[in-house]
Amino acid sequence: MEISDEIIEDFITCRYKAYFKIIGNKYTNTLFEKFLITERERLRTSYLNKSIPLVFEEGSQFQDLPSQTLFISKLKGSYNLKVLFEVQQKDGSKIIPYYFETSEKRIREIKSLLVLKCFFLRRAFGMEIEKVRLITGLGVRYVKLNFNEAQFRSLLKEFEELEEKAPNFCLNENCSWCCFQENCRKKAIEEDHLSLLSSIRSKNIGDYLSKGIFSLKQLSYQFKPRRTRVDAKNPNLRHIPALKALAIRKQTIFVYKSDFGAHYGLPRIYFDVEGYLEDVDKIYLIGVVIERESGLIKKSFWVPNVNNKQRVVYNEFIDCVMYYCPNGANLFYYGSYDLKFLKILSKGIKMILRRSFMNTLIENGFDLLEIFRNKIYLPTYSNELKVITRYLGYEWVGKITSGLEAYAYRKDWEESRDKNLKNELIKYNIQDCLALKVLVDFLDGVEKESEEIKKYKISSNFTEEIQRRFSGRKFGNKNQILPDYNFINDRAYFNYQRDKVYFRESKSKKRNYRKRKKLQLKFNKTVIIREVFPCPHCNSKKTQILESIFHKKLVLDLKIIKDGMKKYLTFYKSHALKCLRCNRSFRSDAYLSLSKYGHTLMSWVIYQHIVNIMSFEKINRMLGEFFDLKVGKLIGKDTCYKFKDTMSFYYKEGHEEIIRDIKNWEILHIDETRAKLRGEYGYVWVFTNMKSVIYMFRSDRTTDFLKLLLSGFEGVLISDFYKGYDSLPCKHQKCLVHLLRDINDLLFKEQQNGELILIANQFSSIMKKIVITIDNNGLRNRSLGKHKKDACDFFQFLSSSEFKTKTGIALKKRLLTNKNRLFTFLNFNDVPWNNNNAEYAIRHFALYRKEVKGIINENGLKKYLILLSLYKTCEYRQINFFKFLLSREKKISDYQLKYTKQGNRRKVLARKVLARF
Repeated sequence: MEISDEIIEDFITCRYKAYFKIIGNKYTNTLFEKFLITERERLRTSYLNKSIPLVFEEGSQFQDLPSQTLFISKLKGSYNLKVLFEVQQKDGSKIIPYYFETSEKRIREIKSLLVLKCFFLRRAFGMEIEKVRLITGLGVRYVKLNFNEAQFRSLLKEFEELEEKAPNFCLNENCSWCCFQENCRKKAIEEDHLSLLSSIRSKNIGDYLSKGIFSLKQLSYQFKPRRTRVDAKNPNLRHIPALKALAIRKQTIFVYKSDFGAHYGLPRIYFDVEGYLEDVDKIYLIGVVIERESGLIKKSFWVPNVNNKQRVVYNEFIDCVMYYCPNGANLFYYGSYDLKFLKILSKGIKMILRRSFMNTLIENGFDLLEIFRNKIYLPTYSNELKVITRYLGYEWVGKITSGLEAYAYRKDWEESRDKNLKNELIKYNIQDCLALKVLVDFLDGVEKESEEIKKYKISSNFTEEIQRRFSGRKFGNKNQILPDYNFINDRAYFNYQRDKVYFRESKSKKRNYRKRKKLQLKFNKTVIIREVFPCPHCNSKKTQILESIFHKKLVLDLKIIKDGMKKYLTFYKSHALKCLRCNRSFRSDAYLSLSKYGHTLMSWVIYQHIVNIMSFEKINRMLGEFFDLKVGKLIGKDTCYKFKDTMSFYYKEGHEEIIRDIKNWEILHIDETRAKLRGEYGYVWVFTNMKSVIYMFRSDRTTDFLKLLLSGFEGVLISDFYKGYDSLPCKHQKCLVHLLRDINDLLFKEQQNGELILIANQFSSIMKKIVITIDNNGLRNRSLGKHKKDACDFFQFLSSSEFKTKTGIALKKRLLTNKNRLFTFLNFNDVPWNNNNAEYAIRHFALYRKEVKGIINENGLKKYLILLSLYKTCEYRQINFFKFLLSREKKISDYQLKYTKQGNRRKVLARKVLARF
């Protein structure tokens, strides 16, 4: 038997179609298949000289090839393969063949087909083919081929096995015009196959099979109502195949979101276009049905020549819509094809009035496909217009049954100019517009719960469940449509009514307001500065005090007392100084160095912000209520923010000391998490051992900066399975808790996967023995060394085993890739087998991130991380963070020299104190 080009193309588009033809099933080409054959032959004959192809057997010399060649090759079994090529040119051992195709929409399939054919040619004659000249209705282009020997061998093996066994069955997007569509669809319905849902692509079916989902009935039980994330990049709803399967199983229409977003007021325009497959610019038929109170108006605009007179017809369409809907209308269409045409049409309009009208019409347009795909689920296998409208009771009348057949009819009309063909196309196009009216009436009835809709079984329980489980009251300003509503709403707030409205009606409030005087502060201490300092202008030491001129400054602070804390105000008075040499006056350095706020006050604010994760607004309220420090505007929210700037700068040296010491650590836990900033995202990295913690911010997740930061590090790096860490030149230990968690998640998804269960049992048995040893003897290599043999046996088991499931193969590859990084802790002392140390350190930032909710900027976050690093380091070293701040020591190492863990000052400074740290 001879295998032709047709079978090879069928093999690329659908393995099952090629299988049917190879085993000899009888078939009759559909109308569109006949049109494709005719159209390709027309392209071929119009581009090449007509000649009879010559037959060359395998082994013929390349120089003997004519411009058109029919190549025959031997395949496995009794099959001969025929591959037709039209050669454009011959240059040494290279050729550039032709390939004819009606449209470029199937460019991926075309490339796969060309690669397969060119491999056959290369294998027979040793030719080098780098590109193919593709000829379509749009013109000529070159397609570059990427050859993969392994991929070709796999395809060839599948091709040769078609005679012996049937390939995996699956429906695809080409079934609508296939000659075997009835047989395949009948088989799919009998098996309740997943590919019956048009929203499930063939490449995704393997993922469902690996999870143990083999039918639509099983898929229907996987549905769970979920809410849309608040910070989602695309908040629009997505199609849920499980809900579609549930609708089919229960034969119920499910309303997933009751707000369809469409307006159904009159007038309405139902719009549909028919165009060429290869180009959305070439529209040959525009159909509109305008619904007004007086009735329906049906209009069709036929383009006889898309290259010359299409703009004239387009203008007639615009004039018609403007005439019947001068004040605009609600536009309805189905799919993005019609919308793309309208946008292109609007850009080409030169008159401002027309362009403005079209832009308004587009803005008022509604894509019904988006509604019936994502918001309302009908018990149909696909969301095609004809399928869902037939379910709703609308029937097409005519010879044309699909858009592909309409395209074939148009091509036939261009050859024959038959009026009957034109009338059939116009009739088909108007029926599409009327089908849109059926959908709009149905949506309108669902929202209004009309009597006509009650004949359908409709459920909206999921919408109510989502609102009940996930929705809540939303506080804050609400956008008002009318500006006057904002004016009225602003005057309804509690503060406005209390201070502006009721204030006028209360005589006592007016009287107290008039008599209120400026509050006199009582100072706890007054300090007079009379020190003499050198002149800052000429450095002369000959200065004198000016008794008549002095400067004042009030310092607000807190003071630690026996039973708690209290407000403490210190009034500083400093006399001015005068230089006897340059005769200039100046202020003393002691006075200039004074801050308006004391160190204890700033320490208390920072402690509340860092340790207790309190916002500065709450801290400001506490200062006012507890310490009465909200007199006038002495301390406000902005002032508290400045405390963070001041303290982070003060302790920056201590933070840098910890970073410099990272190279001397024996172990290093590392992790990162995403941080949302104002208008952007970044990553917070954490580095820790058992005594110190470092937080750093980076704008991305790349690990290039780690090579410089960890240069000279000779310890063990403990991390998760992020690949960026693998390039660091040090010993690695992967977090086995992450691995256990991932394996456990896979087991939940694929509970019937025997290969996965086998790997999980083998790994868990090893880890259980290791954990028992650690509980009894600690992380000592002399005790853990006995488990090295178990680890080697586990990897030997993986290497010798062959897995067939996708998940089993992936897990095996992951384990073997990280073979030298999973059990490193068996060779060292005090090296943990998990990364929970870093997870614990990063948890505090995760709580802070939840509190700020993305309202912090990069500069503020970096300052926060400096103080957070010091706090966590104090916690790991069992040091009281507040007492460390009160000590005014910039470095934690200096604090440990001078103070005990309880915060008591040492009488004798012991240099050996830090040896433990």
